[in-house]
Amino acid sequence: MYAEDGGQVTEHITQSDTLSNEGKMDSGSGDRFGILNDMLVSIGIQDEATASGLLEEYMYQDFCSRELFRVL
Repeated sequence: MYAEDGGQVTEHITQSDTLSNEGKMDSGSGDRFGILNDMLVSIGIQDEATASGLLEEYMYQDFCSRELFRVL
């Protein structure tokens, strides 16, 4: 059970020990935290190729953030 925007509570019944993306909020932002979440799901379903690609994307965004927002 989880709450969505607007305060409505939605309940989904799933089988035990399964992963589902029904509750995924697809904002399309591609931010680093979203990439981390997607990596964890990929690792959970043992999709190492996707997890590896997401890791590279995360490392690139992390590098860019450190270079752009360097402390003086």
